[in-house]
Amino acid sequence: MKGKTVVMLIAAIFVIMIHGAHAEEYYIITASDGSTILVKNYKFTDEYVEYTTKNDLPGFIKKEDFISISNIVGVQPGAAAQSQSTEEQKAREIMIWIVSGLVLLLLYIVFMVYVIRKKKKNGGEAVDIYYGRTEKDPVTQGHLSFEYKGLLGKKQQRIVEVISAYEEDGILYISGYCTVKNERKIFRADRVIGMATDMSSDECAPIEDFFVDAED
Repeated sequence: MKGKTVVMLIAAIFVIMIHGAHAEEYYIITASDGSTILVKNYKFTDEYVEYTTKNDLPGFIKKEDFISISNIVGVQPGAAAQSQSTEEQKAREIMIWIVSGLVLLLLYIVFMVYVIRKKKKNGGEAVDIYYGRTEKDPVTQGHLSFEYKGLLGKKQQRIVEVISAYEEDGILYISGYCTVKNERKIFRADRVIGMATDMSSDECAPIEDFFVDAED
């Protein structure tokens, strides 16, 4: 039992020594009136207990006012400054989020104002708004036939009854009813291989030539 106690005591001293090598050591002086003083070091003289505070200020109390002194291990050197830096960083991050939120809110308000004005301009009817999109009108009344390359690279002849079209980011998109698949689909002009044929006039041309900018 005594051997175990000695081992535990040695281990505790070892831990304290390791921790103390990296931490500042302080003492708490307790006075007779119940007050406490945090000090870095101290010494006893004939009539006083002299000490140096944490802020390196000298001081003393009379021995008759002295009750006790206890040892504590203080914060790691520089930990206070590091903590303050972390708090400042958190404050900056919060400010960035607030500013970002305000900017997004402002952009949303501008967008809504634009939509409302657009709606009033069109007599109160619902309006679809697409940024960077140019609506296109077909110049053919019939079906367009063309060879199309799908996502997996498979090529297939398509015959499409055009319903609508638009250009976005320099690419023409054609929405229509595909008679081959018997469903409505959207086709990209940059995946059309070769020329397209207007089934109503047998005219052959690049598929973009069958569309013009829509009138406002």
